[in-house]
Amino acid sequence: MALALPGTDVQIMLDAHDPAAPVGPVFVVESVEAFHAARPESLTVVEAPSEIPGGFQATYRDPGGATLYVMDQSTEQNPS
Repeated sequence: MALALPGTDVQIMLDAHDPAAPVGPVFVVESVEAFHAARPESLTVVEAPSEIPGGFQATYRDPGGATLYVMDQSTEQNPS
């Protein structure tokens, strides 16, 4: 499920595909690799960007210990 934040380009996705994974929001960005290259120093890399079906995903931990996920759909094919 994706939730759009009104007045912004931000979308938050909720996903429960891996029950053993830490709970945290999934932020959709245009490019995970660009986000990773410019990531705030306050975010600790848990899992570097890796390819997933349709794009890329990375996992970070914020200074408070919360897990967050960043993903893009950069390789997803648009149907004609």
